[in-house]
Amino acid sequence: MSSLLIGIDWSQAKHDICFLNEAGAALARLTIAHSADGFARLEAQRAKLGFKPSECCVALETAHNLLVDFLWGHGYDQVYVIPPSVVTPAPAVRVQASTECVKGFWTLRLKV
Repeated sequence: MSSLLIGIDWSQAKHDICFLNEAGAALARLTIAHSADGFARLEAQRAKLGFKPSECCVALETAHNLLVDFLWGHGYDQVYVIPPSVVTPAPAVRVQASTECVKGFWTLRLKV
């Protein structure tokens, strides 16, 4: 079974989302409002890509928000919090994640 990787750049008013396949190729990108309508758009895009919530691996910056509650409540059981303090946009040390859901395809850039 393949996985859909969902990266969410969280903010109080909106969320930038990127949907990736296991090889790391972007399948879709969207920006949603931090609202029920925005969360419904995330669900619609996931469904359009043909994945169930249980087939998704989600990474976002914080666990303290309604979006996380929404994800858990809709069957996303692979939700990972990656604090911004350990991720940098500049090239740095690359470490392959070893969680089963991403099978080593999700690459994080860690601060050195």
